[in-house]
Amino acid sequence: MTNGTVFSETKPSALIDGETSGRITSLRYILSVLVVFIHNNFTAEKLADSLAEGNRIPVFVQSAAGEWIQFVISSGFGSCAVPLFFMFSAYLFFKKNMSYKVMLKKKAKGLLLPYFVWIALNIALVTFGKLFAARLNLSLLGNPEKIPVLTWGVLDWLKAFSGFGFDKYNHPYVGQFWFVRDLLILFLISPVLRIVYRRFPKTSLIFCVFVYISGVTPQCFESDRAALLFFTLGYFWAERDFSPFAFADSFRWTELLAMFAFSSLGCNLIFKGNSVCSALMVLFSALIFLKLSGLISRNKKIFDFAEKISPFSFFLFAVHMPFLLACVQNLWLRFLPMKNPAFCQLEYFGANIVIVALGTFAGFILRKICPPLFSILNGGRG
Repeated sequence: MTNGTVFSETKPSALIDGETSGRITSLRYILSVLVVFIHNNFTAEKLADSLAEGNRIPVFVQSAAGEWIQFVISSGFGSCAVPLFFMFSAYLFFKKNMSYKVMLKKKAKGLLLPYFVWIALNIALVTFGKLFAARLNLSLLGNPEKIPVLTWGVLDWLKAFSGFGFDKYNHPYVGQFWFVRDLLILFLISPVLRIVYRRFPKTSLIFCVFVYISGVTPQCFESDRAALLFFTLGYFWAERDFSPFAFADSFRWTELLAMFAFSSLGCNLIFKGNSVCSALMVLFSALIFLKLSGLISRNKKIFDFAEKISPFSFFLFAVHMPFLLACVQNLWLRFLPMKNPAFCQLEYFGANIVIVALGTFAGFILRKICPPLFSILNGGRG
């Protein structure tokens, strides 16, 4: 096991039993794929927001059935992907019980370095892309706002790398990296959290549940109110040997799917936007995937494949936005515009499959031709 995060290659140790290790491994890549489905998810609401911001929007003729399919996968099943990343990361960290100094060293390599490198790469790509466009049309250079990096001050650079100060504290260049930032914050304050959890276990858990259900979230975790709760659950899992896998296995499939269906209906139809329904949907979807991990780990062929591609979960997570996603979407819509419900669903599944395939393939190729660069971009994993 390296780096103590969910994206790392988990191997059985004296502290983590082989079954738990295998079940975490079995879910890594699947959760990264779900993140891709979350981000390539055209909806009428998102397109309306984009239009309000002055952006051009593609043709979108979706059916009610298509809307439900996308909601169930991206907003329903996909809603548990990042929360489970937080829980697994916390469990692996607290279970190893490493010193604060060792933790900082590991996180610097496993999270902080790729965090800065990916953001810098994307800023550079945006800047050089705009400079190239400006060379094709020199009039663009007359307006420095077209290339904002050229006018940035220190505060602007801090905002760009921290994500704070932009659209609900998301990164303007690598939007998905709010997760890495928030996880780093939680690791940095982990000694304080450990003290609070040990002295006030029930109170701290109730507080995190309240924050999660109410939506009253600390600013540094504005991007996902589930971050603090699931990180806390990871701590209790490590310290008290409460296994979420065993808890999920105690339910029948029919029970979990029925609870997920009811919470989805409540979230998207009856009580649209209700924070309680949304919170329950995340919890039930998480239980479904925790239970699914048991089926995967018990099937040798499927597990061997999951273990083989597991090291590329972080790379896929990092590389899929913004340019891979934007390029695939634009090219796809140029030839197959979403002019009817069938084409909407074709884009939803087809573009996601292409993004996942290209992102994973890029990782395989990079690891083969330049292992040191792949190691840096992948945080030393794989």
